Amino acid sequence: MLQETTFDELLETNRLLKHQCDYYSQILNNATDMISMHDASGNYLFATPNCNQFTGYQPGDLTEKNIHDFLHLEDKNLVLENYQRILTEDTIVCYSYRIQHKDGGFKWVETTSRGIKNSRTNKIDQVLAHTRDITKQKCMEQALQNKCK
Repeated sequence: MLQETTFDELLETNRLLKHQCDYYSQILNNATDMISMHDASGNYLFATPNCNQFTGYQPGDLTEKNIHDFLHLEDKNLVLENYQRILTEDTIVCYSYRIQHKDGGFKWVETTSRGIKNSRTNKIDQVLAHTRDITKQKCMEQALQNKCK
């Protein structure tokens, strides 16, 4: 009787885990923001499927790349400074910058990031980023600025 109960419990646990995996998969596959994880150096560890809209790359292609490789030259210092803040302070940082698409063009994005602490060392060694495309907003801002001059 004990083995049946244990087996039934395992089946229920397995069912609940599958349900949770499906639930989180739906969230990640349908997110409007690109969600990504990076190591302390800025290398992609994970990116949601919609990263293709932002970068032109598939998620698997990004795991071989570093976020700094995509930055517009004029925005590199801003992003590097914010990345350092994320790694050294327990804070959430939001900043706008341009990233280069695989086709060579640039898109304006806004990223909200926070550090993720290693459970063993209690030190930040990864960065969780939520990135959204703000190219249209930046273009409208530029048009308004030019119109007001």
